[in-house]
Amino acid sequence: MALISLGGFAHQTLSVTVITMASDLFRRSEVATVGYTPFFVCPGILDLVGAAVLWTLVREPRGETAAAVATRS
Repeated sequence: MALISLGGFAHQTLSVTVITMASDLFRRSEVATVGYTPFFVCPGILDLVGAAVLWTLVREPRGETAAAVATRS
């Protein structure tokens, strides 16, 4: 569960940073014309990769049921 919380924290930190990035990097006349498409595509892909890795780590091994795992421990 801590891994999910850490991932959520990192995601929100990145989102807050992006909000102020345009005003920090560009002049006032250019802020409205900045394209964020490449930036948002990369984190979107990385979110899917992270979800796949998390799914692989959290899911039960094939062939085992929750009852079998509970009796084994």
